[in-house]
Amino acid sequence: MPAETLRTVAGLAPPLRTLFLTTLIFRTGTMAYPFLTPYLLGRGGLEAAEAGLAVTTFGVGALAADLAAGRLLARLHPYALMRGGFLLGAAAVTVVPLLNGLPALITVVLIWGFAYEIVTPAAYAATIAGSPPEQRKVAFSCYRLAINLGLSAGPLLGALLYALDPHAVFWANALCVLAAAAFLHHCGERRPAAGPDAAVGGPGHGTRPRGPVRQTTAERTRFWSVFGLSLPIQLAYALPSVFVGAYVIVGLGLPGYWAGVVFTVNAVGIVLFEVPLNIRMARVGHLATLLSGYALGGTGFLLMALADSGPELVLATLVWTAGEIVVFPGLLAYVSRLSGPAADRNMGLYSGGVNLAFIAAPQLALHISAPGRPVGGRRSGGLRRLPAAARGPHQPVHLAQGETVLKRDLTPFIGVEYSGLTHAELTRPEVFADVVDSLHRRDLVVVRGIELTPRQQIGLAARIGRPVPFLLADWRHPEFAEILVSSNERKDGLPVGIERVGHFWHQDSSFDADPSAYTVLHGVHVPEDHGHTVFASAADVYDRLPEQWRTFLEDRVGLHTLTKQQRIAPEHVGLSIAEVRALIARQYPAVEHSVVRRDPHTGRRFLYAARAYMDRVVGLDANENEAFFDLVDTLLADPNRSYTHRWTPHDLLLWKTATTYHVATDLPPGVSRTVHRVSVAAA
Repeated sequence: MPAETLRTVAGLAPPLRTLFLTTLIFRTGTMAYPFLTPYLLGRGGLEAAEAGLAVTTFGVGALAADLAAGRLLARLHPYALMRGGFLLGAAAVTVVPLLNGLPALITVVLIWGFAYEIVTPAAYAATIAGSPPEQRKVAFSCYRLAINLGLSAGPLLGALLYALDPHAVFWANALCVLAAAAFLHHCGERRPAAGPDAAVGGPGHGTRPRGPVRQTTAERTRFWSVFGLSLPIQLAYALPSVFVGAYVIVGLGLPGYWAGVVFTVNAVGIVLFEVPLNIRMARVGHLATLLSGYALGGTGFLLMALADSGPELVLATLVWTAGEIVVFPGLLAYVSRLSGPAADRNMGLYSGGVNLAFIAAPQLALHISAPGRPVGGRRSGGLRRLPAAARGPHQPVHLAQGETVLKRDLTPFIGVEYSGLTHAELTRPEVFADVVDSLHRRDLVVVRGIELTPRQQIGLAARIGRPVPFLLADWRHPEFAEILVSSNERKDGLPVGIERVGHFWHQDSSFDADPSAYTVLHGVHVPEDHGHTVFASAADVYDRLPEQWRTFLEDRVGLHTLTKQQRIAPEHVGLSIAEVRALIARQYPAVEHSVVRRDPHTGRRFLYAARAYMDRVVGLDANENEAFFDLVDTLLADPNRSYTHRWTPHDLLLWKTATTYHVATDLPPGVSRTVHRVSVAAA
């Protein structure tokens, strides 16, 4: 099969061979886009919502290109339009790392999306002009082969460059695009064309239409019928890239590497078999081709839904990959055939349909995997449900071995969730590095359902800093001083741990002169319907302060103390309240911290103040302090700006103590709960 594919590519007409190699170079340069979101969130300094908006404009630009393609191709040769797209795209990619500010980024990313996508309908036009109708399936399958080969190499090269220097991936992308433009310019000049209206090449294709193209009602009806019928299959094949990871790991409970196997089988199948199979189907009618492709695709996805094991997934993937190999070259050939003189415009619209499917796929995947919806196979009764509070779609994190870890933002303001991880997978360097990066950017990380021993929990904490014994020595774990046991359970009539910890909004250990930097909390025995924990971002609270308060609090310090929350101990019996407070003040002296601080990881200002652990803001009178604490309580009480963690067994939570407010909710009588907490000092 590979030898036949190579012979077919080598035997293409010179214009199509030029198009193949140009496409291969161009798609190999697709390095920057897969890393645009992490770049904008990290080096770009954008919030998640801002980065999402910037990335969305890429798709908007691409759709605009598809809609404009027909008019542009009526005036420009496909090669000229491709070169223009290359040059414009290279300029946009080069500029992205140099920009500051959301409006400029949105503008340039919009241009980048337009430039990137305009190449596709131009390449379709070149393929149509360079091949007779009976050879078009093979021609389109060769074009798709170049795309798949390039997209297999580009993101991998981009990952290597991004690890070395995030800026380098954009400039390498631009160089590849310029190389594609140069190659097309050099080889395209050899085409046997008489002028800008001439066909790209191939036998007997006359001239390209110029100016507006009129279609009959029957021609328009046929095209839009096929366009409408193509959308479901486009959407079906857009789903695996955003849904397979969640389905395999969360739905079926299989190891993450099986998701990587699915993607690998699909890619290898396309590379090895698409061209040979379409050679054999070159003279099969359009209807038979599309019906067989749809049937294979539907059967493959049905088998996917019924699969319970890795090998069954592989078999299902082979079947739906066969459908992909058949249906997409067949659709391209059929649309080009029925469009006649309007092929340029219609192929642009067809390409727009592909983009619409990829835009809709993440939303459909989120709907399918919403809580309460069975996304597992025959054994889906054992599916681990995703929490209702999780608001963003899962994004796959691809590992070096081809495995996939799923993560998603919990709210626009705070939190990232990972699912499907074991302790062994979490401790892999590339996975833990991603978790720590999420922790630093988003303040809170939730790892769903990961079983840990106390020693393993301490080991994970030690990878982000130095675990320290908790202040309340009476409630430390009997074997591990680093673990505070928070529990309302009893053993042999004695309490297992301390009850009712943190049932008020606070930032951990702010009463300490040198508070711990992180908290690592593991749900040992947790009810799923009660005892939730609510989190809020201290940076978001600061951002929502009225301007006059932000100005008023600048450079002020707060006096933090444990006296408001210290529990009555046996040694306090017989003392007055004033004497108890004085004793606690001597044991745990009040400390000062700046009320407004700056997060060293994100550069954002955040509020470091909460009523429960503070006596006052120094320099404010009693009325001003009360007004300030009331304001903070009001901001924290807004449910639209917080994340409520509804515990499931063995959840692991990590958060930055300074930038994260949280509060534990009450448990009803008779409901037991035990969690293990490790405080972590900065390394």
